[in-house]
Amino acid sequence: MESNSNYNPYQSLDQYLSQNITTDLLTPWFIKEPLVWLSNGNITLKGLQGQLIKAGITIEQTHGNAIAVSGQVNLNPWVDNGNAYIQDISSQTAMDWTTQPMAAYCHANSDVWDCCSGAGGKSISLLKQFPTTKLTCSDVRSNILENLKQRFQLLGLKQPNVFIAPLNGYNDSLNSKDSSRTYNVILADVPCSGSGTWRRNPENLHYFDPQTIEQFADRQLSIIQNVLPSLAVGGYLVYLTCSVFAAENENNIKQIMQSNDNLQLVSEKFCGGIDLHGDFIYRSVLQKVN
Repeated sequence: MESNSNYNPYQSLDQYLSQNITTDLLTPWFIKEPLVWLSNGNITLKGLQGQLIKAGITIEQTHGNAIAVSGQVNLNPWVDNGNAYIQDISSQTAMDWTTQPMAAYCHANSDVWDCCSGAGGKSISLLKQFPTTKLTCSDVRSNILENLKQRFQLLGLKQPNVFIAPLNGYNDSLNSKDSSRTYNVILADVPCSGSGTWRRNPENLHYFDPQTIEQFADRQLSIIQNVLPSLAVGGYLVYLTCSVFAAENENNIKQIMQSNDNLQLVSEKFCGGIDLHGDFIYRSVLQKVN
């Protein structure tokens, strides 16, 4: 990493940054080697900590049910047998719903849809907190959904309903049996620039074209507009990005609310970041009021 005191990696992107995100904030975060955060899988947190210590691995930091170790540590023995799963503290914080109103819907008699689930990291955190949640996961990639199911099985978690959906939103023609279904919570961890994680892959910053920011924002808006009809009245949309750009974050939320006057903003924040030695994840929660 660059050690020059004048080094300012996000300086050329300053005009695109979200509110309260500055280049002065991002520089020390970017140049510091990131920790690897993990949580317990099919064993207790205390049991996982004990195994790591016995193996001579130093626990650098803890936060709630999360453990941080050096990025140089080989965690495969614990991940491969389901004793642990790797997830940055920003994601774990973003999925801490215990004091959020949408937590009231995380039970077997309501429906939660993770509409851009990927391999299911956010849904794993959800089920760890609320094991009876009636969960549906979708993604455009069939292979990654198979990976999701394998991860859930390895971690001893209840298998969610799973279906393939294109990234530009829910497609009734693919799954007509689900076309009229509504959900009490829709979790939308939308595809994004990844700018809040670039310290892990600095080359992504080096080669980034700012013109693509609006492309990501438009794609995200398309996804949200396509899934909103499936959100039940009174239900919550949880919008997530790992971006530090306003166009993908608060500007998109403003456009969503302007286009849908039945939505109200419940909360908006960045999770993780330099204070927790994690990535930056933007989280906004909206409620459909009528």
